[in-house]
Amino acid sequence: MLPKLGRLVSIITTVSLVFFGSVFSSPAAAATRAVIVLDPDDDVARVDWPTTYGLITELPLNIRLANAVKTRLWDNCRAEVILTRDDPGQAIVPVTARRQAAEAASPDLMVTLAFVTAQRV
Repeated sequence: MLPKLGRLVSIITTVSLVFFGSVFSSPAAAATRAVIVLDPDDDVARVDWPTTYGLITELPLNIRLANAVKTRLWDNCRAEVILTRDDPGQAIVPVTARRQAAEAASPDLMVTLAFVTAQRV
């Protein structure tokens, strides 16, 4: 994992732990699982970075980040985490399809993850 990506996973997980702290603070609350939808953004507003790893685009990083956050949220919170997409080969998933996937899960929280920046990773 890229070093800054690992730090971002830690930040997002920490924010989620604080946000959902009350959900997991008692045995009765622990029976209620938080539902979180992570929405890795697509390559529509495509950003390319030349790196020592070669040319990378936003979408594979978004999906890697979402999977890493999903694992941390399960391990630390036992939260049910649903991704709106998990295939970096599918560059575009319509916003309506992503919204419908999120709405179907009735989440407590939905977060879109995107690396749209002029700075290199």
